[in-house]
Amino acid sequence: MRQLFLLLLPFLFLEARADEGEWGLPAIHDAVVRGDLVGADKPLARMTVSLNTVSRDGIGFCSGTILSPWLIVTAAHCLTFQNGTSAKLIAVRSTLENKVHLAAGWATHPDFLLKTVPAASGTTVDEVSAHDIALVKLLEPLEFPELATAALPEADLFAGQERKVMIAGYGQTGPDGDSNPAQKLYSGESLAKIEDSPLGGDRQVVAHGEGAQICHGDSGGPVILNASPESYLVGVHSTGDCGSFSKATSVFHNLSWIRRSAAALGAEL
Repeated sequence: MRQLFLLLLPFLFLEARADEGEWGLPAIHDAVVRGDLVGADKPLARMTVSLNTVSRDGIGFCSGTILSPWLIVTAAHCLTFQNGTSAKLIAVRSTLENKVHLAAGWATHPDFLLKTVPAASGTTVDEVSAHDIALVKLLEPLEFPELATAALPEADLFAGQERKVMIAGYGQTGPDGDSNPAQKLYSGESLAKIEDSPLGGDRQVVAHGEGAQICHGDSGGPVILNASPESYLVGVHSTGDCGSFSKATSVFHNLSWIRRSAAALGAEL
């Protein structure tokens, strides 16, 4: 079994460079293994953002999905790190708006777990997670034209079946750190199904095979399922191995927490 990468931390705490933009944040990287560039006119481009997190250890990089002009959903491990530190500042930006938005507050799921366990091969380790989900409330609302918000599922849209999904993110295109200083969002299709978290108490959207997969920096980005007449946010990227599988926290199975926490942050859905 390949080593499973935690998709926030290996984006590697980055040193400031002369070509960095506002707030000294690093340039955005390409994203999604076997994905395609998302045009600015596509709904995914209007609902997906990048996040930079600043902690005492440096700068981190993730993706996120717009739930409202004030509210972003992302992965909990983007804000709370394995070494016990937490984000001190969060900056959000979109390819469609030449502006950095700072966070007014955020919430991580109280039952969030992330553990390193021996892989079946005995020669590598896996990262396994549960309730890897968080919300970020912005100081000012996103205001770019034709902003789109993700629809939340009121039922398990998989119903025990494998379904075609669209995944997206601002992360790398491969495990070797392929990157591009331009701000680009990539997406691709994959087949996914619902599985129990290895840690119990939660469910995940899991994609295997030759379809698009997530990589470093895609954490927190969306898994979208088209169930006419809406396209629903069914998962929030958590872990993967940059090529053969991806795991995302199930939105439906964490929906009550999302709504309670949004209200507590003053951004009721």
